[in-house]
Amino acid sequence: DFFFMLSGYVMAHAYDDRWGSMTIKDFFKRRLIRLHPLIILGMTFGAIFFYYQQSAFFPKIAGTPVTSLILVTLIGFTLIPIPPTMDIRGWNEMHPLNGPAWSLFFEYLANILHAFVLRKLPNLFLGLLVILAGANLYYVAITSPSGDLIGGWSLEPQQLVIGFTRLLFPYMAGMLLRRLVKIQ
Repeated sequence: DFFFMLSGYVMAHAYDDRWGSMTIKDFFKRRLIRLHPLIILGMTFGAIFFYYQQSAFFPKIAGTPVTSLILVTLIGFTLIPIPPTMDIRGWNEMHPLNGPAWSLFFEYLANILHAFVLRKLPNLFLGLLVILAGANLYYVAITSPSGDLIGGWSLEPQQLVIGFTRLLFPYMAGMLLRRLVKIQ
């Protein structure tokens, strides 16, 4: 989750002072140029080495037709999550060719939220949101059936709650930290 906190910090540092001369379109273009080539590369490597992962650990690989692999690869290039019904590894992941891509999916959502809402908030209101998100993080952690916050990589409702919980508190805390502690 440190990734999301660092991301909030870096986004506030790199972009908050540029909004007067940068449009939302410019912002999204910069983010896509920075992030998306490696997303495509990661999905490509995942597809190339997909069948080499065949094991009891990933029970669906052996029965996955090449056409399904190609379809999941093409969808993966867009970072659009696949539903559990399209699972090809057996873990119901939103990005089975590059498991950690779930965090980049949430990073993209944070970028959208940053561009349209978060960047405009005064520190006091952002601080209140950080407190609320922190309270939610605590609540989700103690009420989780497994007693932890492991997850976020599936489109299943409980996993989405965990993913958004893991995103919002650290991302906004990173933004607030950058705003309050300006290191030159």
